[in-house]
Amino acid sequence: MRKPLLNSLRQDRMVSADADKPSTISNQIRSLLATKIPFPPSTTDTRILGADLSHFNGLMDFGQFTAYEQPRFEFVIIRSGQSSNPNWDDRQFLRNWQQTKSFGLPRSTYHVLFPSLEVEPQVTHFLSLMDKAGDLGDGPFWLDVELHQNQSKRRISEATFEWLQLVSKETAHPAGIYSGQWFTDQYMEPQDWWSETDWWLATYLWPGQEKEHPGPPGLPKGVPLSACKIHQTTSFGDGKLVGAESLRIDLNRWMGTPEEFYKYFGIEEPTPPPPTDLETRVAANEDAIAELRETLQKLVEWAKKQGYIED
Repeated sequence: MRKPLLNSLRQDRMVSADADKPSTISNQIRSLLATKIPFPPSTTDTRILGADLSHFNGLMDFGQFTAYEQPRFEFVIIRSGQSSNPNWDDRQFLRNWQQTKSFGLPRSTYHVLFPSLEVEPQVTHFLSLMDKAGDLGDGPFWLDVELHQNQSKRRISEATFEWLQLVSKETAHPAGIYSGQWFTDQYMEPQDWWSETDWWLATYLWPGQEKEHPGPPGLPKGVPLSACKIHQTTSFGDGKLVGAESLRIDLNRWMGTPEEFYKYFGIEEPTPPPPTDLETRVAANEDAIAELRETLQKLVEWAKKQGYIED
């Protein structure tokens, strides 16, 4: 979810989940000048599809979003805000949160960490937003870690850990990290607890970004692939196609099996549709064929015993 140029360059003021590449001025200008065209979700990627949303996507038409079936979106991650300043709350958070619930979409939320500020007020503010939202969602809370704000590697890692610990303590709700390998390698100090933490990781195809990254995403040091639950595959999904006011939308893929997905989001596995008449007839025919084969085998064995057939 790229911002207008002014907001993009003031990254410390307004951040969306877009952690695949360093947000340098030169990179952003090249991105803005490039003639890239948003594209639809991949129809060959078999991983479960999701999207992350913020007010940068404008007013979402969730009727259109849920009607899209090539493939359909099965989860959303919604931005709540940033740090502890109410002026940086996501303007669409409450609407997106309520609308996705009414449409039956499994959802979780993400909040942006400012490592230069005290962590506890940031947690307190985030929890106040969740109180307004009315429920904690289906999936874990995600902490968006993609700002260094001239802090040391150790400080950023410690602030991340503190946020996760405080949130989990206050809510008994799981929490994980959103980031990208480039950021963790350059700006964070690897920690033993990383391998036991859930990660949502951004890795795109560069420089073209002409389709979704097929996976797996780049991993922070010491993080096993099994710890990566969600892969953000591109920031160039076609927003208009799926109900966003914005041209672009971030696309994400669940890294596990469908069964693991349902368990992770705490939702019931959908009941398979009843078989069609054709499917019923095919199944019945298969049973009849198996029975005929068994009868034939018994006849052959009887004929051998009677001497009608030689071995």
